[in-house]
Amino acid sequence: MPDDINQQIAAWEALVDRYILSRDRVATGHPNMHLRDVRLALYGIPGNVLVTGLLNIKMLKSCLLNRSWWDENIKNNGELEKRQHQTDEFVTHSRVSIYLLVFSFYEATLRALLRAVRPGACDNALAAFATVYTALLTDLGLRQHIGFLDFARTLRNLIHNNGTYFKRRLTKSWLSMELSICFSTAKRSTLPTPTYCFRSMIVYWISRMN
Repeated sequence: MPDDINQQIAAWEALVDRYILSRDRVATGHPNMHLRDVRLALYGIPGNVLVTGLLNIKMLKSCLLNRSWWDENIKNNGELEKRQHQTDEFVTHSRVSIYLLVFSFYEATLRALLRAVRPGACDNALAAFATVYTALLTDLGLRQHIGFLDFARTLRNLIHNNGTYFKRRLTKSWLSMELSICFSTAKRSTLPTPTYCFRSMIVYWISRMN
C-alpha cells in the first residue's frame, strides 16, 4: 500500500480541478455548443470516473487503512497480512476498473466519430480498434497521436492475459512527460499507484481537447 495517501488524494483533487477547468474553457469558448456535442460529451464519463477514483482513494484512507474500521466491519479477519492483501486487491480492482471504463468510452466515441467523418470506412468502424483510430487520426491530420493510442490499447489488452504482455516483439515502450513504461514479452506488467497511468492519460487528453 502507498504510504503517501495524502499526496495521492491531493494529486487526484488537482486532476479533477484541471479537468473541470478544461471542460469549462471549452464550454465558455463555444456558448452555443449543444451539450451532446462531442467536444463537450467527451468530458462526461471520464469526469464521473475521476470523481469515483477520488472517492475510492478517500475511502481507502478512512476505512481500509484504519484498523478500527476492520475490527468493526470485518470481524472474522483479524490477521494483518490478510487485511493487507484484501486492501491491495481493492486498490488493484479500482485501478483496472477506472482505466477500462475510460478507455471503453473513448473507443466507442472514436468509432462513432469515424462513422461520421468517413461513413463505411473500416467496415463502418467495426474493424479492429487500431485500424479505426489510425484511419480517423490520419483523416484528421492528427497522426502524431497514434503512438499514444497504441500505448493505451496495449495497456487495455493486458486484461486478456492477467496483466502479462504477450507479443512477438520483445518490448514495447511509450514515453511522455508524465509517464514512461515498457512492456516486455511474457512478463507481468505491474500497474503503478492509482493515479499513475490514468492520471498521465487524462492529462494527455486534457491538453489536447481544448
